Amino acid sequence: MISTSLLLLLLAAIHCVQCVELIQSGSTVLTPDQSLTLTCKVSGYSLTDTAYCTHWIRQPAGKALEWVGCICGSGIKCVELVQPAVMLVKPGESFLVPCKVTGYSVTGGICTNWIRQKGRVLEWIGWYCNSGNTGSADSLKNNIHFSSESSSNTVTLHGQNFQTEDAAVYYCARDAQ
Repeated sequence: MISTSLLLLLLAAIHCVQCVELIQSGSTVLTPDQSLTLTCKVSGYSLTDTAYCTHWIRQPAGKALEWVGCICGSGIKCVELVQPAVMLVKPGESFLVPCKVTGYSVTGGICTNWIRQKGRVLEWIGWYCNSGNTGSADSLKNNIHFSSESSSNTVTLHGQNFQTEDAAVYYCARDAQ
């Protein structure tokens, strides 16, 4: 049986909120095949205010907090981009970094960007938009390209012939509309 305590976390997107109260039903124990509906009563801001989003966080028994999702006053559901935690690649090897997207379609009009971080410096390295419309930093034009898979809603960074100076943390990020 899985014991899951759900916590609510309000993140104010634009304004600072004072005296916010979020009330939810208590903890629930579920078996793996059961579903769950939780409600949240909100005071201190309006659920239709486009400046705010309400985020749902869960904490499985004995584990760290996990972001589940959110809904904004504008009706927009939040976006989540998931990548592998760690990948080790030897110099000269080819590699793939998948970015699983929820919250928008990789075949729609929103682009997915790729950024890398060496130390404290962030560097934009490329982007993928629907139908194969892509771009990349001049320094990596011959070493990277991008693809998408609509059935899994995933954008993938393909890298080749990277060297030790390319060691970095690589991120995918949703383009602003």
